Amino acid sequence: MADWETAESYLETASKRMKQSDEAWFFLAETYRRRNKNAEATAAYKRCLSLNSQHGGAHRGLAVLDE
Repeated sequence: MADWETAESYLETASKRMKQSDEAWFFLAETYRRRNKNAEATAAYKRCLSLNSQHGGAHRGLAVLDE
């Protein structure tokens, strides 16, 4: 069973420490999305895409949120 609350805590720390890591922002966004924190997920996906505009996972994540 996934512990999304713990994952969120770790990934928030990782994204602050590794501000230029598109993967840290992507996984943080995924965690927010799974916790139904859609505004936060959208912002994190967009941050990921600002670092790597070709990140397919972030594009898919935003599409899922738009459904």
